[in-house]
Amino acid sequence: MQRAAAYYKVCRGSFSGTTSSFGVRPNNLTNFLYLFDDASKRLQDVIIENKDCLDIIRERDGPDSLIYCDPPYFDAESLYAVDFPKEKHEELHHILSQCAGYIVVSYNDCPFIRSLYGDFYILAFRRNNPLSQKAGATYGELIITNYDPRPYIQPQFSMFPAEIENGLTPEELQERLGDLYPQLDETQLADLLARAFFVADLWGRAHAKT
Repeated sequence: MQRAAAYYKVCRGSFSGTTSSFGVRPNNLTNFLYLFDDASKRLQDVIIENKDCLDIIRERDGPDSLIYCDPPYFDAESLYAVDFPKEKHEELHHILSQCAGYIVVSYNDCPFIRSLYGDFYILAFRRNNPLSQKAGATYGELIITNYDPRPYIQPQFSMFPAEIENGLTPEELQERLGDLYPQLDETQLADLLARAFFVADLWGRAHAKT
């Protein structure tokens, strides 16, 4: 129990939960205890397996399945504790391209991944980069699917404040989000804001093409 508590404190005190890079600031864990109850309810019917990702994809694929993959980002493998060479990225794409179910993959935005998944739908956006030392730094990411995601965007768009359409600045929107989600810290709010702008931008592009 003490090891689990210590690990949780390390995760909460590190940048993006990396447990390897830290900021010098107070970290009161009692502010985050509510997350345990939320996580417990969310995971009560979840099965966690410790297998090779490619084996699990093969086993779980089906016409009604949704498979989400978040592999190590290409050319950033040194940041992960697993070995995931270029060949593994190619093998993952090969298996996903043969799946019968719905596929969603998140990756960093780079020419190799764009080329590798050229036969998929690719949505590009930029999000807040909490690991950067520069204020306002962003990071390019891709959401890759084997189906047209545009029909599914409108319900997601309705989850965010309508102020996005009214020209508020990112700073003003983040302040509004802080009022709506007081349990989130600044990094989480910035990430939520980035996702909101991504969905809003994507929604606008989809309408522009129709």
